[in-house]
Amino acid sequence: MKKVNIKLDIEVINKATFPMLRPWMAAGRYVYLFAEAGRDHYRLLSYISSLYTDITICDVGTKHGLSAIALASPTNKVYSYDLEDKLDDQIKEVASDINCTFLLENCLETEENRERLLSSDIVMLDTDHDGGFEEDFYSFLKTNNFSGILLLDDIRLNDPMKCFWNSITEPKFDITKYGHFSGTGLVSFGEHTIELV
Repeated sequence: MKKVNIKLDIEVINKATFPMLRPWMAAGRYVYLFAEAGRDHYRLLSYISSLYTDITICDVGTKHGLSAIALASPTNKVYSYDLEDKLDDQIKEVASDINCTFLLENCLETEENRERLLSSDIVMLDTDHDGGFEEDFYSFLKTNNFSGILLLDDIRLNDPMKCFWNSITEPKFDITKYGHFSGTGLVSFGEHTIELV
């Protein structure tokens, strides 16, 4: 597991690019990728991913694949999980080209998936936001000695998510200023250095 110094500076994050972008991603729902940090979290995800090379990243809650696109790079491989297929055909067609594998599976159900999660340097969790799955997922990482970073979306969205965020005992950082207006959190399970500017 790689230990990194994560220095968050909103001006630097707003300059983040998406190395696996395709021309058609500049239209439709993909325009959210280009929102400024503090409004949406995709530039933040791309920036954090750019601090690493040759790692595995797990994205839990694919939906339309925007987080996976933001996290992907030529060297960083993204495995994105969801229980429902909401991906556009265009994304499916270029999945391997953008270094993403999209899986219609419960990320906790097979040994292969559990091992992949635990060996990832970055895990992004963005699911139904009822607090229940988030608590189970966090407990799984904690119990099994995960040592990467966990990124959480919508930590301020509702009372269950606020309660879940408040229950976390690892070093945690509310990085909403740099992420999504509905709340973005970073939890460090390892010896990472986090600096907020």
